[in-house]
Amino acid sequence: MARRGVPEAQFRLAEMYLIDEGGATHDAAKAARWLRAAAEQGHTGAQTILAEMYRDGDGVEMDLEEAARWLREAVAGGDPDAPLLLGMMYADFEADMDEDPDAESHLEVAAAAGHTPARYLLGALRGDDEFSEPDEEELRELAEATLREAWRGDVEAQFFIANAYLDGLGVPKDDAEAVRWLRAAARQGDAAAQNDLGVMCQKGEGLPEPDSVQALKWFRAAADQGDPIAIHNLSGMYRFGDGGLDPDPEKAAQLNLRAAEMGFADAQYNLGVSYSRGMGVEQDSREAVRWFRKAADQGHPDAQNSLGVAYSEGKGVERDDEKAVRWFRAAAVQGETHAAYNLGVMYADGETDLEDETDRVKWLRAAAEGGYPHAQLHLGRAYVLGIGLERDAAKAEKWLSAAADSGFLPAMHVLGRLYEEGDFLPGDESRAFELVREAAEEGWPPAQHDLGMAYEEGRRVQRDADEALKWFREAAEGGFGRSQHNLGFAYYQGRGVEQDFGEAFKWYRRAALEGLSRAQVAVGMMYFKGQGAGTGPDVAESLKWFRLAAAQGESVAAEMVEFVEQMLELD
Repeated sequence: MARRGVPEAQFRLAEMYLIDEGGATHDAAKAARWLRAAAEQGHTGAQTILAEMYRDGDGVEMDLEEAARWLREAVAGGDPDAPLLLGMMYADFEADMDEDPDAESHLEVAAAAGHTPARYLLGALRGDDEFSEPDEEELRELAEATLREAWRGDVEAQFFIANAYLDGLGVPKDDAEAVRWLRAAARQGDAAAQNDLGVMCQKGEGLPEPDSVQALKWFRAAADQGDPIAIHNLSGMYRFGDGGLDPDPEKAAQLNLRAAEMGFADAQYNLGVSYSRGMGVEQDSREAVRWFRKAADQGHPDAQNSLGVAYSEGKGVERDDEKAVRWFRAAAVQGETHAAYNLGVMYADGETDLEDETDRVKWLRAAAEGGYPHAQLHLGRAYVLGIGLERDAAKAEKWLSAAADSGFLPAMHVLGRLYEEGDFLPGDESRAFELVREAAEEGWPPAQHDLGMAYEEGRRVQRDADEALKWFREAAEGGFGRSQHNLGFAYYQGRGVEQDFGEAFKWYRRAALEGLSRAQVAVGMMYFKGQGAGTGPDVAESLKWFRLAAAQGESVAAEMVEFVEQMLELD
């Protein structure tokens, strides 16, 4: 009968696939196909269950808009369960109320059923407190009734009371009791309880200590039932090698793909990260963008920021600053501090037109106030230099100190320099040296260079050529051009090391490639004299480097350009 198009038969066959009855093996995908066939013919029960499957990503890719659409169809057809489910989706911001003139009535149904988010939202919409605060006595009575059902073995009641203990709704907040009831529901096969119990075990909440082995067990149990959140959590355990597993990026990516294809936004974002970095999959910027976009379209702020980065850098898509700003803004308004910083930098660098002059600082301040150290440094330097706002020593010190206190090495170095100079901020040589040394010891090349200069010149410390050379080498190996030049000079002169033209040339050239004009002059001279390059004198190559340095205003280089050009003319 189902194949002949009878909707009731299609509905019953779908039920059989869902609950393993009538000889049908559980198959959510087949169930969804038969439910859709019945739903399209107006079967309200099929419409409601199909909506739940779209909401949960069970047998179909998660699609909240499709879930809401089928629930609206079911409401119109008179299904008694649909108003409650639709009201809960509205209250949990999983569906757009603007598309439904009867949305408030559905919220009333959800609120009357004890759905706390619906009570809050309904109160806010009405501007009264009829539903805005839960009735504590009512919550206590509901919890007591639910607890009685939980003791009788009702799995839904067990899951509900576990969450009540987690949130302190009608019962005292008690993580241990929450774990107890989650375990009871999990043992009866409830996938959501199994996943949540895995999370509690992983974090050690309600338990004497974290237990990653138990977490792995429960994530696997829920994942085997097709729970996309559990599949995603299981992916994380394979990625990091938790629960006694060996790290397995490929297995992690496979699990992420499975959850992502079910529509779970976190998994889609993480899969984008995997493709972006080549973790467990072949690096593919276009594929990364495809998954970032899927998650971003669901409102995932990290994915929106990553999509903005892709457009701003032209990775995986054609560079488009307008689209970058749009995605950065979408994430920033949700409080994503990285996106707020990126948006502020784009405005500050003039990469996009300002909607308002205050936007230049507005988003940097939002990111700084959110605790993002890059933004705190950027905002602090803006107050130092007067970029987009008036110079203000107190505010500059506030934001630079905030970034430095979080251990952000560039901020520690900048703040140390300002204390040492004592012009904009009050001089404090002791604090300056402490900050520079700490940043240097933690591996920040500019600070390592400054510490090397302090030892070379005997500023705040006893002069020590060996210690200076040590810090110049650290900074040079970290790619800092001035230290590379200093190290090249040491090898050229034989100061603190055995004279070695080959090493001198190597370090001079690295600094020259960083654009340091003094190093370009040195490389030109070594080519001219045939020192260190291993090629003998090379006048043409020396001229190339002299010209680069002369273009930056090096007078010696300009003289050498003239001299070498005359030599070549004579030849």
